[in-house]
Amino acid sequence: MRTRVIDRFLGYTCIEEQSQVATCRAYIPGPDSRAFDTSEVFRCVDLGVTPSEDGVAVSRLREWAAPQKTCDWRPNLQLLAMEVDFDNGHVCVAALCMPADRLSVVGKWRFRLLIEKAFRELDLVGEVNGPRPVHMQTK
Repeated sequence: MRTRVIDRFLGYTCIEEQSQVATCRAYIPGPDSRAFDTSEVFRCVDLGVTPSEDGVAVSRLREWAAPQKTCDWRPNLQLLAMEVDFDNGHVCVAALCMPADRLSVVGKWRFRLLIEKAFRELDLVGEVNGPRPVHMQTK
């Protein structure tokens, strides 16, 4: 069995063979890939948070387009979701992950915009005590 996922907006593809580790590669998304920008449609955002010394840290973000405009996450609906694992610095689609720092320049820029827009829409930007840079840690 072979699984292949493509994120045309961020510009990466992952292939997983049945008994092998998934391989992912980035590419520069084409001009027509803006049609896949989920921030322009009704979308749902689910955050995973963990307590930290500074309060609460966002450890995971899941985003998916919701055609019926309901945000109850149910895996059996088989909706594709883009996930960000902030703890490990990965971006994922359908559980196939790639280090975010391996995205193309265009992909990194779009990735940052998706995250910033989600945080602004959830009004989480104002919760930070002063400006702080956000770094994706990779291991």
